[in-house]
Amino acid sequence: MRYATVKNLRKGMLLGRNLYDDKYRLFLREGVKLSNGKIDDIRRQGFAGVYVLDLYSNDIAVDPIVADTEYIDAARAVADCTQKAMASGTGARATESDYRKVIEPVLETLRGKQLLLMENIDMKPFARYEFCHAAMVMILSAAIGIKLNMTDEQLMELGSAALLHDIGTAFLPEDILNRPGRLTNEEFSLVKEHVKKGYDYMVNSLSLSEAASIGAMQHHENYDGTGYPNGLRRKNISVYGRIIAVTDVYDALVSKRAFRQAMYPMQAVEIIQQQSDRKFDPDVVKALESIVAPFPPGTTVQLKSGEVCMVRRNYADDLWRPQLWLYDERAKSGEILDLHEDKTKENIRIVKMLDL
Repeated sequence: MRYATVKNLRKGMLLGRNLYDDKYRLFLREGVKLSNGKIDDIRRQGFAGVYVLDLYSNDIAVDPIVADTEYIDAARAVADCTQKAMASGTGARATESDYRKVIEPVLETLRGKQLLLMENIDMKPFARYEFCHAAMVMILSAAIGIKLNMTDEQLMELGSAALLHDIGTAFLPEDILNRPGRLTNEEFSLVKEHVKKGYDYMVNSLSLSEAASIGAMQHHENYDGTGYPNGLRRKNISVYGRIIAVTDVYDALVSKRAFRQAMYPMQAVEIIQQQSDRKFDPDVVKALESIVAPFPPGTTVQLKSGEVCMVRRNYADDLWRPQLWLYDERAKSGEILDLHEDKTKENIRIVKMLDL
């Protein structure tokens, strides 16, 4: 299968992966033939793109890092916890089981993977960005925690902190959070309060550990001391906070937002690399680089020579040198360029991702 941006979807295409709507319901199933009406539905849900099946990519496999059900369950849990936080004055309260029960299956899945690699473009409905975002931040943070050899207890604390890292936004005005334009200084100061509001809620209303609560509060602290709320530097920032800082930014970059389109993993990873040892802990950045494929299978890239290729597969020990298929619409198959295995291809470079 291959990834196609929404603007390039056409009637008659076959959907390659299930899509879930803003109520977390399966609304388009893998294999369905797209009609103009279904394409309109995809646009209304705010998807940046979807996977499709065609003759040129039918042997390309796309394996998500966790099952769709685990991802959706985590997003639903955050939504439920947020609603309870907003209604906290009425006695509604989330419990430890509300979030532990969705973190444990994710940890089990990640631990059981022979190859811990994020190789798919995440497809989240725009209307539920914040909840799907929290779920993916938890998934990526847990994967990094496993790479860093954290204990089971640490992974659960990290997962809890990541899943609820933005719970404090439940106490902020919605119009400010979703505004596409630039915020005033006063409005941005208000937004920054979400980390302390979240910490207070986790400490006073949830049975979250102090370490997890602090980790969630510190996800906007920068490695060089320029972040908030306390301007902490380097190892004075909780390891959970340093991890969530990276995964929060990464997933935000690869997601469609009110003020910009989604970036491709290549672009997001490069931006984070540029901020390593400044905004981000370099050890955490290296861990992210080892689990995120900059060129997911099924995406389209352009070489320095100008040639257009489709990514066929990645190599975990050399993620920037994937196996490519030289794209030719007139042929069902083309030349295979293996940038990792074929040493005669060492001078070939991918320069950008293409929307096809």
